[in-house]
Amino acid sequence: MSMRTHTERSSEEIFLSYDHADHELARKLHSAMTRRGWSVFWDQELRNGENWERALEAKLNSVKCIVVLWSKAAVESEYVKYEATFGVSRQTLAAGRVDGAALPATFKRIQADNLSGWDGDVAPEGIASLFDRIEELLVF
Repeated sequence: MSMRTHTERSSEEIFLSYDHADHELARKLHSAMTRRGWSVFWDQELRNGENWERALEAKLNSVKCIVVLWSKAAVESEYVKYEATFGVSRQTLAAGRVDGAALPATFKRIQADNLSGWDGDVAPEGIASLFDRIEELLVF
């Protein structure tokens, strides 16, 4: 695994997509990714007064990887589905399933790693596989 420094990149490499019901797990995933030296954008970085639709669109267009946390709440979110669709269209999607939710029809044919029961520890196989996919996208 390559560990790049902050000075080697000009912006975020990864866009983290999740439903707000899964905020705590998203926070843990964000933390695990940044500990690896990856630069991650998530909506918590939006500034007061910023046009969030424009900001998210710009990030989706500039990142190398879009990570989607699929959950029962996320499959109902039009925003998460839009962001995932963006990742599919750019071939930059990396996905994890957190609670066994049935994925939307469009995404059933795309592999998502099983993160059920993951609590922030980087040991489970599903998180290692997700990180491998992210690394592939970052070096491409």
